[in-house]
Amino acid sequence: MRDHFMNFPHHRLDEEAILINLSRRGIDEDKNLALNHRLEYRIRVRGTAQPYTYLWGSAGITAPPATYPSPLVLHIANDKHGEAVTLYIPTVTAVQPLKPLGALGPGEHYSLAITQGCLGVYATCLFESTVYCVLSDH
Repeated sequence: MRDHFMNFPHHRLDEEAILINLSRRGIDEDKNLALNHRLEYRIRVRGTAQPYTYLWGSAGITAPPATYPSPLVLHIANDKHGEAVTLYIPTVTAVQPLKPLGALGPGEHYSLAITQGCLGVYATCLFESTVYCVLSDH
């Protein structure tokens, strides 16, 4: 069966395309799908209080890997019916423990290269929004 997910960046990353792809494969929102060197998943982001909702990584990660086998790219799509989410990268320094990337409005997309030293990427929002993610090695 042809893969119905639209490859990013050649085509637009669309949360509906991810949902269609996940539902055709019988994947719940709490599960991940790994295909062709990428991982597709969706995460419900709720509130601004800890524990934060990680899109990639974890609060338990305290030391980044020395190297990655290949460049990782995290493609992020905020649900068009959701609300704005603010993206952050936690750092290992106490001087600046959070590195805010900025906000994604409803229906907006962003791609982020996961570089050495990155401990994760997390999101917050005022109430609730669904964020669709694709982690790929290119």
